[in-house]
Amino acid sequence: MANYLADCLAEGGIALFLHAMGEVARARGMSMIAADTGLTRASLYKALGEGGNPGLGTIARVLDTLGFSLSVVPKARPAKRAAKTARRKPASVPSARKSVATKPRKNIVRKSP
Repeated sequence: MANYLADCLAEGGIALFLHAMGEVARARGMSMIAADTGLTRASLYKALGEGGNPGLGTIARVLDTLGFSLSVVPKARPAKRAAKTARRKPASVPSARKSVATKPRKNIVRKSP
């Protein structure tokens, strides 16, 4: 069930995760989860049902009752960016590129009245 919830969150985002959490809660028994979380069955059905918008506290309590925990992990860096970072020159090495000339600014001369 933990893998199912993690896959739903990774592949479908928050909406699919909440839907999956509702399915898991119903499979385990909404009455038992309501008793353990201190929430009513009606509020759980509403929060985990279609269009529900539970708070983080509700999500954490339900996951805890189901035997799961919430965690935050860093995202993996994209390979493209990691390769780009590896090719950079150290800051102390002067660049061999010539400076690019820019268009000269127009001088604005204001006449006094």
